[in-house]
Amino acid sequence: MDRRSLLLSGAALAATAAGCTSLPGMGDGAAATAPRASLRATAVEDIDIARRMDRHVEGDGARAALLDEVLEAGSATRDSIRPRLRAGTLVNGETRYRLTATVESRQPATVYPIMLEDLSYEGVHASDGAERVRFGDLPAVDRRIFRENGLADGDGLGIGTQLVYPDSAREDSELVPPAETVIVWGPDRKGLFDSRHESRDAALVTRRYTAERLEPAAAYGRRLRERYAVDLSDVPEAEAQLLRTAAGTEVYEVPRGRTPRTPFRSLAERFRDVTDVREATQGEGDEAPTGERSGTYLVRFEEAVYLVHLQLFPPGR
Repeated sequence: MDRRSLLLSGAALAATAAGCTSLPGMGDGAAATAPRASLRATAVEDIDIARRMDRHVEGDGARAALLDEVLEAGSATRDSIRPRLRAGTLVNGETRYRLTATVESRQPATVYPIMLEDLSYEGVHASDGAERVRFGDLPAVDRRIFRENGLADGDGLGIGTQLVYPDSAREDSELVPPAETVIVWGPDRKGLFDSRHESRDAALVTRRYTAERLEPAAAYGRRLRERYAVDLSDVPEAEAQLLRTAAGTEVYEVPRGRTPRTPFRSLAERFRDVTDVREATQGEGDEAPTGERSGTYLVRFEEAVYLVHLQLFPPGR
């Protein structure tokens, strides 16, 4: 079966000036901006379940690069105030890992709020006194800190962020204490680095990161599906029609001010005794149903599996 994106909300698509038609489950009343009830679901394979229920850092710049280094070299060390990667499980590619972050040392440091603007942008100009330097000619400490923050290739132009320098390394830096510097990566890539903002003291912690391979990500997703998925393939036709009609739509909700009719209310009621999979996997380990209808659930429906996010607010909210 082709994977489909299933977005559900409430009992019907709000039929307003856009010309949408009413569907079973729509209540009467005035439309409002925030939904009274919503039900969103996405068709998922086992590996998708793993990636959605566990952490991942793919595409997350410096964190992804750090994880790659850990997996390739066996470990990696970074200086930071807070952990660059939080300890615990995560999914990377098709594998699930357990990450550890071991504190090795602490030292005093200074946090510098900085701007790194693109000089090719209209209105961005360096002052007459700004120094000019090629990135490759910067001191090693500056290049290292740029690299650890995903800025070394010049792709991070046009941002504001914070850089942390050990107090012991400040004398070796060309960029701090506060200064305005033009950094050149190439003829068409020049950044205006400005650290002339109020700095603050901090403790810089050296952590060593390691990762243990746990299992294929799809195996974890399959275990969650087998344990938590509820089968809604045999629901009454009015409820099933809500699910089928919503397949492929972008928005499907009951607007605030309207009351969901019986098909939606009975569909939502089915989740009262179902375990919230996000609470079970990311909470305090309580796998018992909460007695609430709002939550995140795994659902089998007509030969597909969906990750369903249900919200149902009481009247007046």
